[in-house]
Amino acid sequence: MSPLRHLQLICHHVWRRANILLPALLITVLLMVLLQDYDFRQPAMPHSPDSERDTATSNPDIGVYELRGCNCSRKYSKSAYRTLNGTRSNCGITADIRGAKQNVISFSFYGIASSVFFRGIEANLAKVPEIYPGWVVRVYNDINMSEPRQRELVCDVQCRYDNVDFCDVHDLPGLGDLSKKFGMIWRFMPLADGTVERFIVRDLDSLIGWRERAAVDDWIASNRTFHAMRDAPAHGTEILGGMWGGWNRYNSIYKPARDRIIKVTQQRYKPCVFPQGLDQDVLTAVLWPLIQQHRDLISHDSYLCLHYPMTKPFPKQRESPFDFVGSPSLFVKGIRLKSIVRAPVGPQSTRTGNGVDLVLRKTRSVIGVKGTLP
Repeated sequence: MSPLRHLQLICHHVWRRANILLPALLITVLLMVLLQDYDFRQPAMPHSPDSERDTATSNPDIGVYELRGCNCSRKYSKSAYRTLNGTRSNCGITADIRGAKQNVISFSFYGIASSVFFRGIEANLAKVPEIYPGWVVRVYNDINMSEPRQRELVCDVQCRYDNVDFCDVHDLPGLGDLSKKFGMIWRFMPLADGTVERFIVRDLDSLIGWRERAAVDDWIASNRTFHAMRDAPAHGTEILGGMWGGWNRYNSIYKPARDRIIKVTQQRYKPCVFPQGLDQDVLTAVLWPLIQQHRDLISHDSYLCLHYPMTKPFPKQRESPFDFVGSPSLFVKGIRLKSIVRAPVGPQSTRTGNGVDLVLRKTRSVIGVKGTLP
């Protein structure tokens, strides 16, 4: 066989092999590109039990995980995490790691982290260990963490306080992208969350305090599923968006209600055209009928207990006329309740705080304001 013929046969053999191997090689390269950032660990386990950081602690039950995007770490209980048994929170990985039966204080935050409302996160976080020891704060937010300054502000809070989880509403486990929904309903998402035992919903312009804590303790002792508070004459609605809470013991009933809250908000209102008080209107339309049906609520009320069912006085007196639950005292100073009010429309009154808080149907004249109402 001539050398030329021999060379032709070799080239033909190589070409046939290439037709088989080249597609396989291209597929392999493509898979490597797609999976280069994929984390092959268990989706909710921050580190394997044998990792160096886990074994660096003296307690074998304590593990350590890095906060994604932040230059700090947190400890977690491996046994608490295992209680989840595969259950995911409606918040994210940092909430999952805390395990089951969490008690949660829930806030909504939307916009940029440099806004004044972001200060409300840290102001409330600083008070939680004293007023709500053992409770965890969740902040349902749409902060753009790809922007360095935004990430820096969030990381600063997360690294200094280990009792807070930031829940990205662009991708909530089990719920998806809620970023186009009315922001004030994001904080309702602990309802029917399988990792949450009890939750309370609050406003970032208000500070948690002992008057509300006494009411929460009274609710816990009552064996009722839901709790609501009304502590000023202007609190004239069934459930105020930032002054209620729930006990997740009947999730088969209230998970559909949570899903309907999300659905109704999207169906009835266009993005960025949300009226004030929409979150409360949705609670009244969706959750309130179920609460009335089961009579499963305790509400603490200072002024309107003749107007709403299942009410009782607050168990703790006011420390001053400025001390009322839901006061936007973090940003608006000088809002006070008058200790003496005009004669009531109805025959009953309740003694709560400094003097008698009379139950009124028309309450505009009751509030004395220094400054600007929110």
